[in-house]
Amino acid sequence: YGCSSLSRVIFGENSQLTTIGQSAFYVCEKLNSINFPKGVTSIGKSAFYGTKIESVYIPNTVTEIGKSAFSNNYAITSVTFEENSQLAIIDDNTFYACTQLTSIEIPNTVTEIRGSAFNSCSNMTSVTFEENSQLTAIGQYAFKSCSSLERIEIPETVTEIGDYAFYICSSLSHVIFGENSQLTAIGQSAFRGCSSLESIEIPETVTVIGASAFSNCSSLSHVIFGENSQLTAIGEYAFRYCLNLESVYIPNTVTEIGEAAFYSCESLTTVNIPDSITYISNGLFYSCFLLTNVDIPNTVTVIGDNAFAGCSNLSRVEIPDAVIYIGYSAFAETGLTSINIPSSVEIIVQSAFSYCPKLESITGEE
Repeated sequence: YGCSSLSRVIFGENSQLTTIGQSAFYVCEKLNSINFPKGVTSIGKSAFYGTKIESVYIPNTVTEIGKSAFSNNYAITSVTFEENSQLAIIDDNTFYACTQLTSIEIPNTVTEIRGSAFNSCSNMTSVTFEENSQLTAIGQYAFKSCSSLERIEIPETVTEIGDYAFYICSSLSHVIFGENSQLTAIGQSAFRGCSSLESIEIPETVTVIGASAFSNCSSLSHVIFGENSQLTAIGEYAFRYCLNLESVYIPNTVTEIGEAAFYSCESLTTVNIPDSITYISNGLFYSCFLLTNVDIPNTVTVIGDNAFAGCSNLSRVEIPDAVIYIGYSAFAETGLTSINIPSSVEIIVQSAFSYCPKLESITGEE
């Protein structure tokens, strides 16, 4: 701990060492080389935090690596797991801010990659998974700010991608899910700010897309849902500021689309609202400039505040007979030329149709 002049640690060939304890070499800031003896089973929490180790070879006897074990090691360029690894969990912050680490292959025995495990590994270009991976969960912030990561293939066994898992991975252009993916949830802001991501195919098993999951993916032009999609909820701001998103077909299993989910998708020309939707949430299509028409299903009873505000090319909308409420500025600054208000409508909030320069007629039913 804190041995500021220590530069090298060598264990003998017949070493009986099994455990490297918590903070054992913590902030030994000149330590650049260590060989782990065969037989080591545990590397403790923060054991090599803040060292200058350049290369790590982890024996297959290791079953546990503690939180932050190699965190803030700015010199480490390679991490290799010996074949037939027994490691089950890559714990919180294990390789946090290892800024010179360029690639990693995750052993197939690993079932969890926990929070911030590789957060801020800014030079890591490749993350691969050993064949027959047993991985089930990618934790929150796991690969956040891995700004050089270009591609990742998520193992089919993964059921959950945690909040902010790939947040601001600005070079990530390809995210691939296996044909038999078991993924059920994409967490809040999971791929937010992945500005190089151009398309995504959501596995049919996914039921929830979390809030801001793909927000600020400015290059994203295509979102594809499988024919047998089980999706039920799209979170608020899920696709906000996806400036190149051109079209979306929302599965008819979806019962909830959160507030501002497609806010300022400036290239969006085609979108459907499935019959399973009863409420068009606030700001849902705010400032979708190129949207020209939308079919609102007969199941919808509420059109929320600013739902279509700023859709300057929206020229045609039919408000169905089930609608009872039209919110504040719901159709403000649109290109509507006429509108018919059905008799079912009980409340029209102020500014619902304000600043519609092409609006020539509003008719109502008795």
